[in-house]
Amino acid sequence: MENYILLSIDERQKWIELWVTLAQSKDVFLRTWEEGRLTSVSENYLDEMIITKERELQKGKEFMKSARLIGEVIGHLDQPIGDLFIEYRLRTLAFLGVFELKGVPRAMRFYSVRLKSKE
Repeated sequence: MENYILLSIDERQKWIELWVTLAQSKDVFLRTWEEGRLTSVSENYLDEMIITKERELQKGKEFMKSARLIGEVIGHLDQPIGDLFIEYRLRTLAFLGVFELKGVPRAMRFYSVRLKSKE
């Protein structure tokens, strides 16, 4: 038990109040841990990282499995953000014309992505 930090009643109450406040907010998609506290960030917080990772991994104009890109993004995050949110943003970026999709985007293993060419 030496690796665990026990919370005082006051500390525990502060965390409970923070959770209640966060749970009641309807317009927040993503929260991150920054500077020792939970922070709400915009929905597009990870978009630039997704695009940058694709540029690093893309060979020429080939398509890449979306699961590979999503895994690479998660592997380089310093936040506990799940694959479903990253995939949601990847699909949103495709809808906005940043990425092209090949395949059926019903699950990440069924489609591939690449940055849309600027031709």
